[in-house]
Amino acid sequence: MVEEYADGVALATVAAERGLTVPADLSILALGDPTRPTTSDREFTGFRIPRREMGWQAVEVLTGLLAAMPGTVTQRLLPCQPVDGVTLLPPRP
Repeated sequence: MVEEYADGVALATVAAERGLTVPADLSILALGDPTRPTTSDREFTGFRIPRREMGWQAVEVLTGLLAAMPGTVTQRLLPCQPVDGVTLLPPRP
């Protein structure tokens, strides 16, 4: 699992240099949409992370903590949308 699409591309490249194929020998999952430029059209399996919403909620939590507001919830869970791709196979039996 990689946090960034570009890291997935780099990992797949290193795997190929070692004779491994994705996903037959190695599955790769990527979190979030690409944030760094890279030259690949590989469709990584993974999860779409609501980064903008995470930012807004982080500011709300920080503001509540700085203002010492009672009942400030410091952990919030946001749904991540699964993304179908071509880089994941089921486990081998």
